[in-house]
Amino acid sequence: RLGSAPRHGSSWSSPLSAEDERAVVGGCARTVRWQLAIFYFASGFWKANTSFLHPSYSCAGLFMVQPLEYLPDDVLFAASGLAASAVPALARAIAATGPAFTLVLEAVVPVLHFLEPRRFPRCALFGLVLTLAFHLVIGLTPPPSNVSTYGVTTCTRLFFVFPDAAAAAVGEMGRPHTAAGALLCAGMAAAAAATLALVEPYHAVAISTVQGEGKDWHAGWYAALAVLLTRAA
Repeated sequence: RLGSAPRHGSSWSSPLSAEDERAVVGGCARTVRWQLAIFYFASGFWKANTSFLHPSYSCAGLFMVQPLEYLPDDVLFAASGLAASAVPALARAIAATGPAFTLVLEAVVPVLHFLEPRRFPRCALFGLVLTLAFHLVIGLTPPPSNVSTYGVTTCTRLFFVFPDAAAAAVGEMGRPHTAAGALLCAGMAAAAAATLALVEPYHAVAISTVQGEGKDWHAGWYAALAVLLTRAA
């Protein structure tokens, strides 16, 4: 029994060595990556229905068209000229292709996360970049469709794509007195500040937001996380 086992010199009560810690992380990395693969596959699988694929009802069209709000008002609401015809045509094209694009994306990403990064490093890198970009667009979508917490809670698990490199990047971040650490910290802070400044005008006048009223701190945190994971990759 565990309670009657001798404690002196027992391995379970001793601190893990660096090799043991690496083995533990490596052992659970595959499970976490497969969880991500199953999650994204299921997300795409349950979208394969007539409602999601119809541009008039699909949330994909809504999410992908809304970022056009970042265009200047004189372009977005132009009454004449090239913008008057180009912007509506672009919006219709995005809305029409958005559902299919989303299904393709959520079919490719699971495959990339399922593959072993050591054997297929380029596929793993591509999967990481696609996942970060996907959640960045969702997080930057103007209210009320902004869901930056989705990216924060999901992309934190991308640590397990390149655990050794991610751990090294975190260690680098913890040494701001070095040139590399200072540059990484500055990049993360700049990304967070730029993201918060970008979404602020839309959140300030929003009637409803997914993340609540005020600053979307989750968006800033996600931007910093994306820089850290990009550094690890």
